[in-house]
Amino acid sequence: MRAIETVLADEVYVSPMITALAMHKFAGHGGIAYGLDLLSDREMEVFARIAAGHGTSQIAKELGISRKTVESHSEHIKSKLGYGNAEELKRGARAFLGATVGSPQNP
Repeated sequence: MRAIETVLADEVYVSPMITALAMHKFAGHGGIAYGLDLLSDREMEVFARIAAGHGTSQIAKELGISRKTVESHSEHIKSKLGYGNAEELKRGARAFLGATVGSPQNP
């Protein structure tokens, strides 16, 4: 509801997880795991959603992009962060974002 209300008020809605990551990234916080600074903003959004357990179709719908674009971002993330496959990407995303944000829901 908050996202809808924010957009209806002609403002930009950003999830709390993305806001925390962005603040750490832009502040140069030492808590950012190595490699996250290599990701574009859109790749970071995809990475955060992968960490939250969202699938390709769900990510595409949430971001208003095609499945193919999500898959392309995932491939770029895997390449930049050195993951060999989708399962490594999922585990890595949970580990990175759990360590970076410190959220108990991202172990």
